Amino acid sequence: MFDDRSRGLTSIYVLLLLGVGICIGAVAGLAVERFLTNGVAIGLISGLIAVVAAWQARLLAERFLPEGTVPDMGADKFPGVVLVNILVVSLMGGLAGHDVSNVIGETSGMWVGALAGVFATLAMLVLMVTYFYREDAADASSESL
Repeated sequence: MFDDRSRGLTSIYVLLLLGVGICIGAVAGLAVERFLTNGVAIGLISGLIAVVAAWQARLLAERFLPEGTVPDMGADKFPGVVLVNILVVSLMGGLAGHDVSNVIGETSGMWVGALAGVFATLAMLVLMVTYFYREDAADASSESL
């Protein structure tokens, strides 16, 4: 049905972006903690910074990984509404990071930021994969007719 052009590297791509999200989120949480003491604000800012960093890492990975591994987000194929949704889920990831850090009892900026980064990046990846597989499925069904 679908032409698998990724050669099994999509999972490496996902793990790469999650690693970027958790690392950048932790560093952002440590940096933001110097200026803010509110855990919610630390989570929101860290999640947003992690998503922006993961977005840039995606652009870098697009250059080095084989074609089809990274979803093609050319300006003509990627609508602005998906960008808005990615920003919204980054905020939700930041809130989730704050809440989970409170549940596990680690409220330092590093933990809040790391959890916010991983949740926000994961939500971004889910949106991207959902959008592009939907597009691939629509293309495949129109070609089969």
